[in-house]
Amino acid sequence: MEYFPLQYRLHGEERFLIWISGEKDTLAMDSGRGSLQSFPSLIALRQYAGANGWPIEDEDATPHDLDAIASWVASPETPLDCEEALLAWNLFCDVANSVTGDRKSQFETLDSQLGSLYEKLLLADNLPAVAPEGKPFAPTLSQDEVRSIAALLSAGLKLFVSCTLSVPHESRMN
Repeated sequence: MEYFPLQYRLHGEERFLIWISGEKDTLAMDSGRGSLQSFPSLIALRQYAGANGWPIEDEDATPHDLDAIASWVASPETPLDCEEALLAWNLFCDVANSVTGDRKSQFETLDSQLGSLYEKLLLADNLPAVAPEGKPFAPTLSQDEVRSIAALLSAGLKLFVSCTLSVPHESRMN
């Protein structure tokens, strides 16, 4: 397994998670509480990882703007940032892989039904491996598709918030 920092913004606050790449991608959990470990800084994240014997890869944390996702979910008539939506969708899948119990069922149900929409967002990301050179893909989403994506991202945000445990600042960790 490999361990990476993952940065996110929610409620105007920048925080970090430990993303664990393995057979099934997950996030670091507090096993006693069943919650995601959320850190105020890379220093705090590295201290926690070191105490658990997890070598953190030296890689920039990919930022996930969950505030932008929450804003779009509240006003889905505005244009969707497909790249940001795809990042959030993948993060929420990793959260669902990490937790147990009923709190993930709504997200997992929607996720299992919306594979074709995931593919549209993936194509809209225009990665070199999937986009023909010089021909970027811009998806056309129906109102039903927009509502479905909004429902999925809303369920993902609820799951994320319900599972996140904020670890205090470094100075209070001792």
